[in-house]
Amino acid sequence: AARLVIVMLYVMFWLMQPLPTGGKVSSVVQSYLWKKSFVSFLYGACVTILFLCLSIDLAVFFGVVSFFLNFVPEVGAFISMVIPVPVILLDGRLRNPLGVLTLATIGQFVFKFLIGNILEVKLIERDKEMNIHPVWIILGLSYFGYIWGPLGALLSVPMMAMVKTAALSVRGEMLDTMSVIPALAESFLACFEGRHTCWARMGKDEPPAYRPRKEKAIPTFPQQSPTPPMSPPTSPPSGID
Repeated sequence: AARLVIVMLYVMFWLMQPLPTGGKVSSVVQSYLWKKSFVSFLYGACVTILFLCLSIDLAVFFGVVSFFLNFVPEVGAFISMVIPVPVILLDGRLRNPLGVLTLATIGQFVFKFLIGNILEVKLIERDKEMNIHPVWIILGLSYFGYIWGPLGALLSVPMMAMVKTAALSVRGEMLDTMSVIPALAESFLACFEGRHTCWARMGKDEPPAYRPRKEKAIPTFPQQSPTPPMSPPTSPPSGID
């Protein structure tokens, strides 16, 4: 509980106060936290309403737990689905606890798909720094969560977004495939995003930022032979008296 309180204090501080870092890094972290807070609040509210409709005890508490655990990428929502299982099965007020548990689980899966896999993806994919393959998100979650605990799990996506921002700055807007460092940065970004490299997509629908810059052709005109200078008109000879 103490760690959860510390994590939420960090989230509130980062949302309200600018981070002591560069402008780009600060904007990336704050944008992610605002969007994640909105999505988590929506998910927790939907879970609360679902549990109230099913007459499940401690519905508001489980909604709050779903809100907090949704900050953990990919796996937090599934953990929140397991927590109310004993309460539902051991609730003597329910006539059919197994049926209520089935409806609650299906409803949470539907909310996770609609809110987490559609709405959250649409909100976050607008920032190209946040376009990260889910496998890397789970690996980062496991690594930073093992090192720093819940705070590391919360910061796993922003920290990987910082790494991607650095790789984007090394690659540049217009990729020069003849240079080694930008080509390595593009290979890293392709693996990080789960896509093909730009040179593997040549001839297909590659993004405009990856297309090589074409030099404008200078129009040529046919040379014309110089016209000879015109001689001034001669006056006719005057008559002889």
